[in-house]
Amino acid sequence: MKQLYIICLLIIGTCFLQAGDMTLDQIIEKNIEARGGEKNIEALKAVEMEGDFNAFSLTRPFKMWKQRPAHYRFEAKMLEDDVTFAFDGSRAWQIYPAYGSTDPMRIPNADSLIVARDAVFDSPVYEAKKNGYEISLEGSEELDDGPAYHLKIMRPDSVVENWYVDAESFLEVRMVGDTYDFGRPVGKEAFYGEYKSVNGVMLPHFVEIEYGTRYRVLTIASIKAIDPVPATTFAMPVVEKKEEESEGS
Repeated sequence: MKQLYIICLLIIGTCFLQAGDMTLDQIIEKNIEARGGEKNIEALKAVEMEGDFNAFSLTRPFKMWKQRPAHYRFEAKMLEDDVTFAFDGSRAWQIYPAYGSTDPMRIPNADSLIVARDAVFDSPVYEAKKNGYEISLEGSEELDDGPAYHLKIMRPDSVVENWYVDAESFLEVRMVGDTYDFGRPVGKEAFYGEYKSVNGVMLPHFVEIEYGTRYRVLTIASIKAIDPVPATTFAMPVVEKKEEESEGS
């Protein structure tokens, strides 16, 4: 029995060593293939997601819309407030009473970069290859679920993200990088799982995020392809200016 155990360890170790010999280009191609292939990826133009969102130790329903190349809208309830975060393709806006208003407003400071990053439609590895972002292979590491390739990606906003691609499925399973929380820079770690096919494209249906002292979980019940999404979905509503009361009234 002990000999069998040793043999199994040797086989696993040999497979991982062989996998570790893969080049960056090979890993990228394997990732794109695992995601569904370039043809299917490009054919998917927009999606609508529904599920549960856990924040502040409360789980509430959420809805999200994303459209190629970078349109985004997220709606949920946080604590007792209905919130919306959106990106219209060029600017980020929100309805977030924590900022002191229930009216739609542009997202201030570095926090707008978070929404702009969330709005990107394509997966990180495919996006990096497609747009020529700087990407490097930093080796391989053993994660809780098995070995993974460590890829470092430099985003256009100069933020570095470390992505981990599972050595068996070739799908992204972890990200370590930086983000912001009310304008303060904080570290971020995210985990991705429960991939399912949506029109031939593999998309994660479970996302776990930790940043600063915060913890967020998206449990996605459904993702459906839709095309097109009404433009009003992403556009910031116009707020009518309240007429000032006349003096003496």
